[in-house]
Amino acid sequence: MSKASYGQLKSESRATPGTGHYRNFNGQKLLVSAEYSYEWLFNTYTNIDEARQNLLDEQTESNPKKQGTKLESGTLITIFNTISKGEVLWSDTVSLERKRRYQTFPRNPQYGQQEVFGMWVHGFEEKLSPKNWASMFFNHLPAKLEKPDGSVVYGALEPFFETGTEGVIWSLLEYGKTGYDALHSVSNDDNLTVYKSVTDGNIHWQGTLDLTALQKPQPLSYLPHLETKRVFNNSAATKLEQACIGNFPARISLPSDSNPENVRNFNPRIKPRKLYRRR
Repeated sequence: MSKASYGQLKSESRATPGTGHYRNFNGQKLLVSAEYSYEWLFNTYTNIDEARQNLLDEQTESNPKKQGTKLESGTLITIFNTISKGEVLWSDTVSLERKRRYQTFPRNPQYGQQEVFGMWVHGFEEKLSPKNWASMFFNHLPAKLEKPDGSVVYGALEPFFETGTEGVIWSLLEYGKTGYDALHSVSNDDNLTVYKSVTDGNIHWQGTLDLTALQKPQPLSYLPHLETKRVFNNSAATKLEQACIGNFPARISLPSDSNPENVRNFNPRIKPRKLYRRR
């Protein structure tokens, strides 16, 4: 076995080869009507930090980083759902301001909103640069959120948006919960601790992975409306899928015969793009 590594689990929805077609939209080539299935990955904290620096430098195209090792059968893994030990990147009481990086809407210039990395957003932490604040969320860093009522939540930072939010709402997705029950907005007067790495916490699951590759995708046990072509045979398959989709912190030891081709070139999920939304 190789030396243990610390990082985060990750899921990635990938298009099935031979499905869908491409359309040009605002100068971008987009794949539409494709069939997608989920892949299960692990990112070290070193690579996550490199990706965050790439995003800060807006070098997402010119300097791709190798990141995202496929989880394999035989991998020893310990998954955490709280944080008791780790390196703190930032910790303070949240105070969001609404002025920096304000832009008028392209098609409704009498109004406007803040933006960063090509996304409309709601506020920036006043003690950090907008890019530094946003990069922590776009890279889903592990965090502890303490609310004024005394409640404490552990989870992955999330730049949440959907129809009706009118831009990104800075949020945390709680480890171990699903859907809107997992979603906690990061608001003024909250105490937020963001971690650069996590090395210990309450154990969500521990053991040796057993995966099978399929010819055709099948529904996840955790979220049946999603599909994967690599299924966990472990009895705790639902917990493992949940941990990957939720970006849980983990410690892994890869099999000694791990295939280096399982490391892919990483392109950040959020790429700078033109603000095209009609307002």
